[in-house]
Amino acid sequence: MAMNLKSESGFTLLEAMVALMMTASILLLLMGSLLQADAINQKMVSDAQFYEETQDSVVGDRQIEWHLFLNQLENYLQGSIDPVVGENYLEVKEMDEETNRLTPVVYKQPDSGSKRTFLQYKNNGKIRMLTGVEKVDFSRENGWLTLNFKFRNNQYYTGRIWVESWIKEKEEIEEIED
Repeated sequence: MAMNLKSESGFTLLEAMVALMMTASILLLLMGSLLQADAINQKMVSDAQFYEETQDSVVGDRQIEWHLFLNQLENYLQGSIDPVVGENYLEVKEMDEETNRLTPVVYKQPDSGSKRTFLQYKNNGKIRMLTGVEKVDFSRENGWLTLNFKFRNNQYYTGRIWVESWIKEKEEIEEIED
């Protein structure tokens, strides 16, 4: 079987060059779009993880955190007795439901490590209650506890919490003394 190459039909050199250029163009466009999609994806991931905090977003987040902290502290202090208020700490006694004994609870900044947190110390454990704190100041007047906090961005927040059990304790002591 002898083949006659002249009678075989096939692509001409021009047709082969056009097909090759079209294939190369399609592959080039496909690679360019994939690279662009990867760049967009990288930008979205970096923006989602490390968004720039504006002053408004920091202030808004801090206010929410502050009000949650006040509500949480008010809830913890209800039923506490024998408050000792210092310049940068608060110590109360709470009834431990497991042992039916009074347990001391201290609210203050840590003595070592990161001092920009505010912690609750109870039964050899601690709970982080607030972050970004520079300075803490407590004062007590009758049943009111006044909190003055300075945060790391030089913002000052003040809160007042009414603790009913402190007034009841004071009234009971006065009745005993009379």
